[in-house]
Amino acid sequence: MKSGAYSSLKRLVEAYSTILPTWTFPFLTLSIASCSVFFSWFGGTYLFFNDPLLTRMLHQWMFTVIEYSVLVPGIGASVEVLGYSQNSLAILSNAFQLIAYFILNKVTTKVPFTWRHYTAFALVITAIALVV
Repeated sequence: MKSGAYSSLKRLVEAYSTILPTWTFPFLTLSIASCSVFFSWFGGTYLFFNDPLLTRMLHQWMFTVIEYSVLVPGIGASVEVLGYSQNSLAILSNAFQLIAYFILNKVTTKVPFTWRHYTAFALVITAIALVV
C-alpha cells in the first residue's frame, strides 16, 4: 500500500540516484541524521559552551531540524520506494547513532576509550552486517 507521499519520495530517490547509487540512500540519510543527533544532544557542551543558555538551545534545535529533515524522508523513501523493512531501518538508525557518537566523541572530547568501548563498537558493526 502506497502513502500519499509516495510520488514525492519516489522523485527524491530518483534524483538521488542520478548522483549516487540507489542502494546507498538509506545509509547516507541515516548517517547524516545520526551525526545531527550527536550535535543536537551534545553540541551545546562541545561547540557552544560560551553561549548563553537560550542561544545554545537554539543552536542545538537547529541540528534537530537538520536531523528530521533528512531522517523522515530517508526512512519513508527507504521503506516505501526501496522496500527496506522498518525493523532493519530502526536497527541501522540506532547503530549509526552509536557509530556517530563513538567517532564524534573521540574527535571532540579526546576522552580515551577502554577495551569495552572498542568491543561494543565491533558488535555494532556486526549487528549492521547481520541486518543488511
